[in-house]
Amino acid sequence: MIRFLPIVAIVFLIIEVIFINQLAGMGEKVSAYDVAIDKLQEENALLEQAVASASSLLLIEQKAKEYGFTESHPTSYIHLDDELPLALKESQ
Repeated sequence: MIRFLPIVAIVFLIIEVIFINQLAGMGEKVSAYDVAIDKLQEENALLEQAVASASSLLLIEQKAKEYGFTESHPTSYIHLDDELPLALKESQ
């Protein structure tokens, strides 16, 4: 049993070296993903700013004027007395 202990230790050492090597490779992938995430977050922030500026009230007002829209004026109503409309008078 004691003779096999160094062999088992060497096998475990080799397995440990293999796992450490694989973990180092995974660490590089994780750092590459982190860089990609940071770039995407920056791009997302720029796009959010572009959307916010495109939907600002001043830009909307400018586009409305370009398309011929005008400001609305207060609505005025003609108030008639309690008379029935002409169409109703004729039908009675």
